[in-house]
Amino acid sequence: MLSDKSSGKASSFLAPLLPLLALLLPLLPLLLLPLLLFFAPLPGLGAGEMEMAPFRRMLDISGFPENDETRRLMSQALNAPNYAAVETTLEMHRQLSDSRLVEFEVRKGMLEWYLIFRNQRGQEPRETFPLWGRGNWIIKKSLLDGTFIQAKIFLQDNEDSFVRLFPLKDQRCRLDVYLYGRQLGDDVIVPVAFDSLLTAPFARILELTGHAVDWGTLFPNPDLIGYRRAEQMVSLLAPFSAGIQEFPDAALNTGGLNCRIETGEVIPPEELEAGKTGMNCSGYVKWVADGIYSAWSKAPGSLFMDVDLLRASALPEKPNSWNAARSAEGREARQTFSALLRDPRFGLNWNRNIARIIREAQLGEDIDSAAARELDAPGLPGVSWIPDMGYTLDELGTALYQLAASEPGKIWLAAVNSPFKPKPSPQTPRPLSLHQYWHTAVLVPWFDNGAGGGERGSFHVAVLDTGQVAESLLPRASSSVEPAFLRFIQEKATAYARLGRDDEGSLQQPEVRVHLTGVDLPGNYMPAFLPSFEAR
Repeated sequence: MLSDKSSGKASSFLAPLLPLLALLLPLLPLLLLPLLLFFAPLPGLGAGEMEMAPFRRMLDISGFPENDETRRLMSQALNAPNYAAVETTLEMHRQLSDSRLVEFEVRKGMLEWYLIFRNQRGQEPRETFPLWGRGNWIIKKSLLDGTFIQAKIFLQDNEDSFVRLFPLKDQRCRLDVYLYGRQLGDDVIVPVAFDSLLTAPFARILELTGHAVDWGTLFPNPDLIGYRRAEQMVSLLAPFSAGIQEFPDAALNTGGLNCRIETGEVIPPEELEAGKTGMNCSGYVKWVADGIYSAWSKAPGSLFMDVDLLRASALPEKPNSWNAARSAEGREARQTFSALLRDPRFGLNWNRNIARIIREAQLGEDIDSAAARELDAPGLPGVSWIPDMGYTLDELGTALYQLAASEPGKIWLAAVNSPFKPKPSPQTPRPLSLHQYWHTAVLVPWFDNGAGGGERGSFHVAVLDTGQVAESLLPRASSSVEPAFLRFIQEKATAYARLGRDDEGSLQQPEVRVHLTGVDLPGNYMPAFLPSFEAR
């Protein structure tokens, strides 16, 4: 409690300040306003918007285009009970949020209306509006009663990669996710009405389903350095294609000379085209990997792995007569097994040995068989996978997308395997049909960062196959033709299996699988020395 004396001193001290306080009192709200704005939520950002913010950022970083601004502008059209009997003319809107053009169109089907929102692709005046473009929405309504049937939002420039919404009763809807034709996980129930999401940001859908869908895998950061290493590797290898000739049983030995894989004998130059280096598919995979091995060994572009080490069984604890035939040391020893020279696991062992040797160079120490097995690609959501056999051929896109998202900067050595029955011969009039690893290649996946003029976030896979460097694995949005690599493999597998024809006279097709073994790309990758290229 203050004494009368101290109280008097306080009042005498405050007396001169009273006029100033009287002037400041009306201004107090204005003085406090900046503090209130700083600590208060941003205008228009309610609790839902704040929760949606990390998903907005994820989509923005991945380059996924939003068009909710245009969908809100067209909300009256979205909810119209019916439309003209003919397709509407195109309507174009430029969004204020990102300056992107969005094209709106209504199409009439047999029993449905299609309301289509297509995002601009490329720069004006050469922009395009692909139907199955990344971020596009296609909303389907009943032609009979105008009710909503579903909505598709495309994840990549691919007809079979999308998020799909279906209306349900009780103000809910159902969501599923497809990636290159394969559903990832189970259906997800979304606890909001279907029509409320038609004008919402796509990030809102991610926020509502983040507990059940791994959106981070579908929308990775394309700026990660691993993707640039993969992209650069492809551009470095492309010029070498002109100097490589497909040649049976051929690779480069430790001295960089053309040799036969089976015997180790050097191939005379006169057997090759002038200025060409001969390789088969296994030899080409080795040459690509030699550059990686050299870089991790701190001698970029100058070292070659030993063919004999690659030919050996990758799993010595499980030997078999076919492996013994291939891996026996010396020509005489291999000729002892002449009846069993065909090794059904050769391509698998070859790739696994390459990956193991590179991993040991990367770590600077040997690894055991368990660690070597961990280099194999694992089982993944939405795809069929069998140990030692891998994924089915038509699931490669789905698998590689997920592998690239989780392991940026890793390439994959592919061993194609399926039933294989050789042609009858005088020596083997009744050849044995085996499941054989009969072709190898290198698959290089990455996400575009847009720096070179491509669409940011778009997914690419280059196929490196016996001198050829091409993006021939994923379907193109502008073409209905099956990708060249998939078509080539399926045709070869059908011919090799010799399953005959079905009742309708069509050739029976075997199941083809592709085993993948991963290799980390170094930052200083250089293609290994190629005699024919250096001579040019």
